[in-house]
Amino acid sequence: MKMKRTKKRNLIVYTLRIITFFIVVDICYLMIYGCLHLSVFFEENKKQSVFGLNNIDINKYNSTELPAITQKNIKIVLDAGHGGKDNGTSYEEEKEKDINLAVVEKLKEILEQNGFTVVLTRATDEFISLDERVDIANQIEADLFISIHCNDYPQDTSIKGLECYYPEKSIDGESYAKSIIEILKKRGNVTTRNAKSEDYRVLRYTKMPAVLIELGFISNREERENLVNNDYQKILAEELAECILQNADELR
Repeated sequence: MKMKRTKKRNLIVYTLRIITFFIVVDICYLMIYGCLHLSVFFEENKKQSVFGLNNIDINKYNSTELPAITQKNIKIVLDAGHGGKDNGTSYEEEKEKDINLAVVEKLKEILEQNGFTVVLTRATDEFISLDERVDIANQIEADLFISIHCNDYPQDTSIKGLECYYPEKSIDGESYAKSIIEILKKRGNVTTRNAKSEDYRVLRYTKMPAVLIELGFISNREERENLVNNDYQKILAEELAECILQNADELR
């Protein structure tokens, strides 16, 4: 009787050991599988974002819903420079961030009327980091990135005119920037200066043709009065829209 009890006890012990063994094996498998899955997840997210700013809600930066397809099927990101705590350059009550956004809103409206898909990096007076601006453009795989700013040179207040910057060593960016200046000069409605390369962060890291446009000099009294004028802002928007329209075939 005692031997039978011992055998029964041993059987239970061995059974429990086998069950424990398989539980440990299952736990180890799940841990290894989980680690591999997380590794793939983070690697994929890293590829999606140059700066690790994942899952950007594009609608947050766009005042209208993105259409599925447009007439020209071209996506343009308009970047109103500065915003929120960052005023940009200013003169008394006139702030660059407000001028930039006003022109961008007008330009967006004209471009959408002509069938382009337009995304804004900011649609309100909010601070958006440079890296986030770049990430928005790269994530939606935009065809063109345009950053809008105002210039300032208090050392010589006689200097005025629109300037256009392009990324260093970018053939497409250089061609686009020079084309904008050339078209504006021919139309003659906006004073222009030149196109030149610059290593701005929003130009360096965008993966599509990109330009940064300085609309004019706030430090110049005449140009400052124009830049804050609603009618002149409309002229700037119309002129820049025309430049984009004339170069639309290059973006297909």
